[in-house]
Amino acid sequence: MNKFKELLETDLKNVFHNSEEFAEYMTIYYDREKYENIPVIIDRQANERSRKSADHEAIIYSFDVTAYIHLADLGFVPRKNHTIQIGDDEYSIVTAKEEMGEIILELVVYDE
Repeated sequence: MNKFKELLETDLKNVFHNSEEFAEYMTIYYDREKYENIPVIIDRQANERSRKSADHEAIIYSFDVTAYIHLADLGFVPRKNHTIQIGDDEYSIVTAKEEMGEIILELVVYDE
């Protein structure tokens, strides 16, 4: 079992969070602190808000985003119901968890 965890850690760092494979180096702002050059994987899903036929407001989209960050790169797990800025976008953290050295953040952002 210990060998499995070592192999998983190696794969997370060298493949999944490798900027030449999946990740992109980004600056993160959280709790007034700046974390630079953090490899982050962002998965976005756009959702158009439902509106009535008489509604002439601008269309607002919510983006459901999942961010994957290696725990060793950030050093902590952000808390839900907080905001986090990753790159140029600021998100609300819906859920935050850590699984086997991987931080998984479920995020949401609204845009027109």
